[in-house]
Amino acid sequence: MSDLVEVTRFLDATEAQIALGYLRSHDLDASLGEGHFAAQDSPLTMALGGIRLLVPAAVLPKARSLLAAAERQRPACPACGSLRLVAVPSGGPTRGGLLAFLSTLIAWAPYSAASDRRRCLDCNQLAGLDELRFAQEGQESPT
Repeated sequence: MSDLVEVTRFLDATEAQIALGYLRSHDLDASLGEGHFAAQDSPLTMALGGIRLLVPAAVLPKARSLLAAAERQRPACPACGSLRLVAVPSGGPTRGGLLAFLSTLIAWAPYSAASDRRRCLDCNQLAGLDELRFAQEGQESPT
């Protein structure tokens, strides 16, 4: 790939990988910049300015359009409309940690309890998955 330009940046390595896969699934040549090597160390990722998603300059408009359409499908806070949501562990850290430890010992398989609640990083609202908003097709993404 030559003449690469930045489409966007991510502080979360998982989101960067999902966006990369999404663009590639639409036959766009895309890659992650040097920040993805520090993905496991969040402070280092932030210090490097995030993980850069790169595409050839010729496909930049298409890449931005695809990512904007995908962004409209992300869940938003029902109170303020923010897209900055984080999963809240269900059952508390002690119970989850104990279950993870026991399942690893007994079944040699990691335990992962799915969380059905999200907390908004902007307004601190706690919401269940059934309460989250999604932008309707043709509307702007909630802000």
